[in-house]
Amino acid sequence: MHHRVKNNLQIVMSLLNTQSNFLESEAALAAIKDSAHRMQSISLIHQKLYQSEYLSLVSMPSYIHELVHYLEDSYRGVGHIFFDLHIAQVEMDVSQAVPMGLILSEVVTNAIKYAFPTEKEAAFPSHWIYQR
Repeated sequence: MHHRVKNNLQIVMSLLNTQSNFLESEAALAAIKDSAHRMQSISLIHQKLYQSEYLSLVSMPSYIHELVHYLEDSYRGVGHIFFDLHIAQVEMDVSQAVPMGLILSEVVTNAIKYAFPTEKEAAFPSHWIYQR
């Protein structure tokens, strides 16, 4: 079952990626990308379940490491962000792991996108720029 769910989610992500090739709006492209990240976070859970000896529990340390590295790789220019992960050895039921994965995906994505200044902003803080 988990393998089929994962495959169906992969199909949805492929459809999103195909649709993004026809979009010109930056906002629409960002929405498609965010949706694909959410689908990937759920797909990863089902992949972990499929690979696990227990078909209902997700090893959260392994899942979280993989999710964070996926998100890190998905955004260009995050080389200046260091992820220091310390995760307790917790296993969660799929009914808990899916919402946790979605929340974690949102938090990490928002941190990557908004919590840190870009290199240009870091070099020239806005209060240093003279404006008339």
